[in-house]
Amino acid sequence: MGRPLHQSNFLYRDFYPLLKRAGLPRVRFHDLRHSAATLLLEMDVHPKVVSEMLGHSQIGITLDLYSHVTVTMQQQAVTALDTLFGGQSGGQPEVVEDETPARARSSVGQSSGLIIRRSQVRGLPRPPR
Repeated sequence: MGRPLHQSNFLYRDFYPLLKRAGLPRVRFHDLRHSAATLLLEMDVHPKVVSEMLGHSQIGITLDLYSHVTVTMQQQAVTALDTLFGGQSGGQPEVVEDETPARARSSVGQSSGLIIRRSQVRGLPRPPR
C-alpha cells in the first residue's frame, strides 16, 4: 500500500497477481483496451465516443482495430432486420460448431434461419463437453 507504480515492475508486481486473485486468465495489459472498446461498442455507446476515448483521429480506426462481431451484435442485427421486415421470423440466430453438418443441426426454440459458425465470431467460448 502506498507504493508508487513503476512501469518496469507493474505487470509482475501488480497486474498479473490481480488477474490470478480474480481467477482470470493471464492476458496482455493492452488487451484491456481492446476489451473495453469492444464492450462499449456492444453496449451501444456511439463509436465516435469510443474513438475519442481511445484518442483515435478517425472513427474508422476504432471500428477496424478494436471491435469485432460478437454473437450479441449478430443477434441485434437479426432482430433489427426482423423488425424492419415485419417480425416474420421471430427467432434468434443459431450458433453451430464449424464441423456441424447442416443436416445434423436441430433447432432449440425459434430460430431466425441465420446460422452463425463459431469460427465467424472471434472470442466466442466453446461449450463444455
